[in-house]
Amino acid sequence: MYQVANPRELLRLRGRLRRIRVARNVVLLGLTSLFTDISSEMVATILPLYLVYTLGFTPLQFGIVDGLQQGAAAIVRVAGGFVADRTRRHKEVAAVGYGVSALSRLGLLAAQSVSALGAIVFLDRTGKGIRTAPRDALISLSTERAHPADRLLAAHACARGVRRGLRGQFLLGARRVRSAGALRGEPTGRHA
Repeated sequence: MYQVANPRELLRLRGRLRRIRVARNVVLLGLTSLFTDISSEMVATILPLYLVYTLGFTPLQFGIVDGLQQGAAAIVRVAGGFVADRTRRHKEVAAVGYGVSALSRLGLLAAQSVSALGAIVFLDRTGKGIRTAPRDALISLSTERAHPADRLLAAHACARGVRRGLRGQFLLGARRVRSAGALRGEPTGRHA
């Protein structure tokens, strides 16, 4: 089935992997983040369709609203990190962010107007901004210091991920531009 060139090396690595322990904080924060992100993505997937097809937003209007909300979340992320670092209460600041996001989900049930819906989605993005930096700080404070070589490998993997992400965004952006041109009736350059 699988060929192993050096079975002793494999057994040595298996023994090394057993010694790796993940801190309880990391596991709990990971699960909390997972469930919060799932609920956030469920809303983020349906919201554009609801705003464009039900409430009659143009794609440009939705893009402006979404861009303002994402920008506000980025500003709040910096503020949340500053407050958490200054007060050294990372857990409390992250809990406030998660609480704001959870309450905004309940508010979606009661939203009856575009302005209420916008305020609730803004509240959700604000909660995400508040919780992100303190959560990351909690995770870094809860993990053991790595060997310098492990940090170098992690930095290399991170750089590779950023490069792939940027390449994906570039390709996605190029695809969007082609699609927008095709909608206007311009040749896309693919079959011209």
